[in-house]
Amino acid sequence: MATVWAYRFGNYEEDPSTGWSHSMHFHSLLRLMKEMDRHKLIDRVTRLGIVAHGDSGGLVQLDRDLTPESICSFQRELGQLVLYLTLHGQLIFYSCIAGAGSKGSRLLMEISKFLPGRTIIGFDIKGMGAKAGLSAKPGQVEAARSTAGAEVSWSQGYRLDLYGRHAKWALNGEIVLMPHDERMTRSYYCTNPKCKGHYDYDKEAHPPCPGFRRVMNPCANPKCQGHKTLGDVCEGWHPLRPNSGAEWKKCP
Repeated sequence: MATVWAYRFGNYEEDPSTGWSHSMHFHSLLRLMKEMDRHKLIDRVTRLGIVAHGDSGGLVQLDRDLTPESICSFQRELGQLVLYLTLHGQLIFYSCIAGAGSKGSRLLMEISKFLPGRTIIGFDIKGMGAKAGLSAKPGQVEAARSTAGAEVSWSQGYRLDLYGRHAKWALNGEIVLMPHDERMTRSYYCTNPKCKGHYDYDKEAHPPCPGFRRVMNPCANPKCQGHKTLGDVCEGWHPLRPNSGAEWKKCP
């Protein structure tokens, strides 16, 4: 089995001790697959890390922009990429905030539809890879501690972690893991997609549902018809915060 660190910018040394068996520079996904062919990696890649710029949610800057709107133009590349990733393999975009917000979710979900059984991962925080003129080891993408406008405060020694609080995972067309901050913000609003007044995390949609009382940790079951208290559970779904005494109403 193999793990591939594929980068469009910077310079990364090949160092299997980092957990990445191969390090490859690429310009386009088609060229990357030709390089993987040279290493005979069909159905052998368990983890593929893509290092590219992503200056906004839902954007990965490859040879052309990969966005939710342009996903169909990548049908050929994504259709071939599935041949290299093993079942249950991971495709990780180390592309700054490409996974942030609803657009980031759409992008990851759309990509995951082309790669069934594989987990697609993005992040909601900026990262800094190999600096110009210097080489780095695969996996060395430092995460920002905070962002204020154009000013970025960089952490010391904290790297983008696919199991960390800034990671977003998509599998088979659905988001299966949400970044901590986005999850906490969402938890104040209705998560029922059938609600006529659904309130989106990015505040792009409608006002809050008039029949919904804002509480922490509402049920994430889209088929849920309402709880009397947060201690109630839907059949087949996780329990919510017990004994809180907070009530919330059904969507109209």
